[in-house]
Amino acid sequence: MGNKIPILHRGQNIWFHCSSYGEYEGIAPLLAQYHDQSECTTILSFFSPSGYEATFQLPIADCICYAPLDREKQVNSFIHSIQPSVLIVSQNEYWPHMISVCQEQNIPVFFIGTYVREKHWWLSSMFRSITEPLRQHADIILQDEASFQLLQEAGYANLNVMGNPRYIQASRTRDYPRQYPLIESVLLSRPCIVWGSTLDSDHQLIAAALAHLSAYTMILVPHEIDEEKLRLVETYLPTAIRYSKLSENHTESKIIIMDTMGDLKYLYQYADIAYVGGGFEKGTHSVIEPAAFIIPVLSGPNIEKFIDARKLHSIGVLRLVHSADELVSQIEAGIPGLSENIEDELRTHFDENTMDIQEIIDKIDQTLDSQGPLAGLS
Repeated sequence: MGNKIPILHRGQNIWFHCSSYGEYEGIAPLLAQYHDQSECTTILSFFSPSGYEATFQLPIADCICYAPLDREKQVNSFIHSIQPSVLIVSQNEYWPHMISVCQEQNIPVFFIGTYVREKHWWLSSMFRSITEPLRQHADIILQDEASFQLLQEAGYANLNVMGNPRYIQASRTRDYPRQYPLIESVLLSRPCIVWGSTLDSDHQLIAAALAHLSAYTMILVPHEIDEEKLRLVETYLPTAIRYSKLSENHTESKIIIMDTMGDLKYLYQYADIAYVGGGFEKGTHSVIEPAAFIIPVLSGPNIEKFIDARKLHSIGVLRLVHSADELVSQIEAGIPGLSENIEDELRTHFDENTMDIQEIIDKIDQTLDSQGPLAGLS
């Protein structure tokens, strides 16, 4: 994409919807391109507080809000208030009334960066009546060919494979990282481990390995940062200090617990090795962000649902652990960094999977043009 600013459709209200902060990361590059154009009004909605609370004060959209409950009356009222010309949904966030009301009001709907696996509920004939608006009305832009084949066989129309926009966002974060002077004062010359988006199962694993990790500075970013969860983390890591309490007087602190939101993607810049949480439960969280910094990444073993995790594992970037002993041995093996061959494969993987934002913008604008200048307004 380079530094070229795309030409966007003029004078439209563009509604972006995400489930939570993770899904926002997948749609942020497209949102940024539209928001940079003064002729477009951008509305960003979330269902989860993790997305809204991390972004509502940022200058990333003209309006940031919670989406309505998926009931016809509430959705109709919301759409009437924001008058969208198009709805752009990140990944797999599907609510039937949201889509069907848009369909009734002639508002085009795009799903961006979507993926499915076998046995996904979108594919089941049991839910056909629920997914019918999605099957016939939405343009679904997919991450991979496997998703295309599964959805096509299940009767979905308007499918395109264009890659994963999260690779664009991760590369931008790497190239323009936010700086953290207090954390930098703690790092000194020790190697650093960043534990990202961790759950209780991950904290138990880290605690079991802690005695063997005294040579490392560690930054831990829990997936949830409410007070109860933070106190539980502190029971596992009693010598840790919260980031909000960090000062220049704590340069000997070796474990920092982040109690803020929206920082993890930038903190990977300090890591010699990263661990991504979730792999001992429903599935590992995003491994794309740490991989963008060309470092080894660790996680628990449950990666099957995520094509990016599986690919990064196959080329040797992502390494799986099943126990505290494996965790320690993998950290020690990974601290020297990735081999030159693996670095080359990783860069190729990013190049091949980076979505062309201009291609998506062109597709959206063509749809808006076919709807006429007042598409979606009533």
